[in-house]
Amino acid sequence: LSQLKGLVEPVSWNYLPTFYDYYKTLSAWKIYPKFFDNIWAASAFKGGVDRFSMTTNATHHVLNNRQWLHFMQSPTFD
Repeated sequence: LSQLKGLVEPVSWNYLPTFYDYYKTLSAWKIYPKFFDNIWAASAFKGGVDRFSMTTNATHHVLNNRQWLHFMQSPTFD
């Protein structure tokens, strides 16, 4: 990973309205800061929640964004 420093920036996508504990405790959250200056996170912000959606479920997207905010404010990122 050290050879990638300065060349790439990892992105973590999670579009679920509730984050599972295994996601919050992934070793990547402790390893990435050692090798990368920036880590990007992607939340749900528009579109359907499955391939057959005809309308956007705004509640799903709001809950997902709230999960990211709580997660980023957690001790994982101290």
